[in-house]
Amino acid sequence: MEDRLAARRQAEQDRLREKRNFRHWESQATDKVVLKPIKPKTENGYNRMLDAWDKFSARRRGASPFHLKTLKQFFKWYCDGRKGRIPAEDDDDEDDDEDDGEGDEDADKELRMTQDSVYTCWKSFLSGWQRRETTSFPKHIQTTIKTLIYGGDNNYLNLRTVQRPARNFTVVDYKVCVGQLWGNDWHDFYCESYRVRLHLMQLLHLNTSARTAEYVMNLKYRVSCYPHHSFMDIDLS
Repeated sequence: MEDRLAARRQAEQDRLREKRNFRHWESQATDKVVLKPIKPKTENGYNRMLDAWDKFSARRRGASPFHLKTLKQFFKWYCDGRKGRIPAEDDDDEDDDEDDGEGDEDADKELRMTQDSVYTCWKSFLSGWQRRETTSFPKHIQTTIKTLIYGGDNNYLNLRTVQRPARNFTVVDYKVCVGQLWGNDWHDFYCESYRVRLHLMQLLHLNTSARTAEYVMNLKYRVSCYPHHSFMDIDLS
């Protein structure tokens, strides 16, 4: 009985393959790597890092990014040739008019790239290299470069540790959210007072770093804020 069922199943599979023209599509298969489509800005970031490597390796015969010493030299070369985007904080020192001979050095230090920015560049280099050369870096190389970026090897790269300031919920963001709240009907509201309460919450979070959109999405899926209580039961006054 089982043999007959297996034979019928195999015959049905062969019939489907014949119907779907499997022989034709079998001949169309290639050895080409299939890559996930990426956005133009992402591709530009990959190409920027690959172009930097090509310029660096052109001056060194036989340079390979899989050689740790060469890879460290590449990132030192890359970081020392670029300025950071986060402006330096104002110096409130009372002795601004006095020249102690260290002003140029301090200014250069302030203009260096940040650790987070360089780590983003490293991730772009990893992805770009894998897409172009179809080879990936070993885990120990990835860990070494990440540790190097965040102060390893006696702070070899000498990067800034400052982080970008948090982007607050501005007036422009508020106007966009209000337009979506009252102009669109793609949220599932219990009643119109629901919109009013969300509007008041957005006013409450204005010029703060609160993520008001998370409240909207949670309410869309009717997620309770507290056990046995819905958001409608919370008194915002």
